[in-house]
Amino acid sequence: MARSGKAEKTRQRIIETSAPVFNKQGFAGTSMSDILKATGLTKGGIYGNFSGKEELALEVFEYNKKTLFQGLEKHLKGKEGSLEKLHTFFRAHGLVVQQFSGGCPILNTAIEADDTHPELKKRARAAVFIWINYLKGVIRSGMDTGEIRDSVDEERISRMLISLLEGAVFMGKLLDKPEAYKDVIRHIRRIIDVELTNIDRLKK
Repeated sequence: MARSGKAEKTRQRIIETSAPVFNKQGFAGTSMSDILKATGLTKGGIYGNFSGKEELALEVFEYNKKTLFQGLEKHLKGKEGSLEKLHTFFRAHGLVVQQFSGGCPILNTAIEADDTHPELKKRARAAVFIWINYLKGVIRSGMDTGEIRDSVDEERISRMLISLLEGAVFMGKLLDKPEAYKDVIRHIRRIIDVELTNIDRLKK
């Protein structure tokens, strides 16, 4: 049965106000009382829109993922050339993640759900593969235009770059040292500018 406009707005408000709580405390660490406090609703107000905490957590993940992806897309819009897109992606990731209370929602979900919540793990995994496939496509395009060496293994390098990126977020947050994050990002930039670039051809 289709929801009324008011019911849909209430449901969306619950998702949006619960999102920071789940992202900071995780699925297991978020109680129903936390959700009630964040939303200002009664249990009936929550259960009238969601079957329970699990359904809400899944919707929150999708909301956070969409917000993160849209933020990246905004920065990437209008960028031309594979090298510019690669640099923009990794620079923009840090800027967009700063908008989330608690850090990167995909990283947070992946860490917590690894052995505890198969469905959340599945969704986090799918989100990471979207990033990997995006980078693979950018790198392939760069090989076609000559910006990137045609000997690059786009599958391997894309996985490695995402691993470095999320590892940078993890270390910066764990050590409470932004420079730990910045050090890894500088290394990623060097990989793009030196290891991927078809320097000899670009000089011609």
